[in-house]
Order: sequence, then structure tokens, then C-alpha cells
Amino acid sequence: MIAYNKNTKKVVAPYWLRSLILTSFYSGMRLGEIINLRRGQVFLNQRMIFLSGTDTKEGRPKRVPIHKDLVPILERAMRITSLEHDHVFLLTDRRGVRPITKNCVQLAMRRLNKALNPSSRFHFHDFRHTWRANCSRSGISDRIAERIMGHSDSEGYLDGDLPVNRRYGEISDEELIQAIDRLTFDHGDSRINGRPVILKSVSWVLAKGQFSEERALDTNTETL
Repeated sequence: MIAYNKNTKKVVAPYWLRSLILTSFYSGMRLGEIINLRRGQVFLNQRMIFLSGTDTKEGRPKRVPIHKDLVPILERAMRITSLEHDHVFLLTDRRGVRPITKNCVQLAMRRLNKALNPSSRFHFHDFRHTWRANCSRSGISDRIAERIMGHSDSEGYLDGDLPVNRRYGEISDEELIQAIDRLTFDHGDSRINGRPVILKSVSWVLAKGQFSEERALDTNTETL
């Protein structure tokens, strides 16, 4: 199934949007972190993304392990190149190749909600919440999950009150990758404030084998 607006005759989930959604779903990254991601920050051979303090909302650097199912998504995204921009995710349309903006994503998400008409509207940030819920249901420790999300181990503690088990023992890259390899996704709907944030009506976005590669590349040219 592909979200399709019968009135405008346009696909409302273009390929670039699906790539952003899947990246958040597999990594827990924020929208701003994803659309501003640069090629030099992605190390596919190490399966690691490195963000500096200026790239995160918390103002601290963080490492994001790359789930094995995210690798081909990043590989496909980086096939689109530009002499002007080094972003991982680029939008290609009649105006050329350019970075994806938050306004583009917000407009596309509104179209997606309108086309699918879910019982409860969902937002891009809900995929980050869903990733966190899937971590808990996959047996990934809170400490590692919070570190990947960029939350500090010291949040909520006064200076000097940090527990001993959090003061020592830096989490290695290997531990982060081992953790992300345990992440599974067949845990049903997640709920935020009592409402489901991933609904069956949009599960097609995340399902493998239900999105035509040729059709997806065609929809990448849609202008927002």
C-alpha cells in the first residue's frame, strides 16, 4: 500500500520521506539531526554515526549505532550527490538537488495524515518515542538506550550525587552496536499519553517488501 491522494493524483509519502521515517524508526534520532546529517558523520563500515555538540539538542556529542536494516537506507540516500551540499538526505525535484527542510517534512506529514486519516494524528517525533519503547521491549538497558538518544546519565542528579555505576565505565562502540542488534520491532502499538503513536494504518511505511523501488525513485521528484 502507498498513501495516495485521489484528488491530486500524487503519492503523499515520497521516497525521501519514507527514508527519513525509517531512519528515525531504526535509530531514535530527532528530525533535525536526520535532515542535517552530513556524509562525514556516517561511518557505514563501523556502523556508527557521530554527532557533535552543535548537532544535538542537548548540546553534547553522541554516537548513534546503525541498525543493520538502516545500512541499505543510508547507502541509497548517499547515492544522490550534490556539489553544493554534503547532506546525507537530499531532495531531488525540478528545482534541482537540495537539502530537506523541516517545513517540507511537516507538509508531507500533514498530507500523509490526511490521506490515511488515522483515528489519532501522528507526528514525526512519535517515531523517536516508538524507538525508545521498542528498546525497552527488546531488553536493551535504559542506560544504553538513553545514551543513544543523547540523554545524559547525570540528568536528574545534583553534582556529586551520580550513582557509582553511572560515574564509571564508558559505553564502547561495540556495546552500542550489540545493543542495536538486539532491537526488534514487532511489539505492537506504542502509546504516548494514552494514545497510539504507530498505528496499523501506517505500518506499511515500516514494512519491508511493500514499497516499489522504481515507484519510490519516481516519487522522489515530487515538488512540495
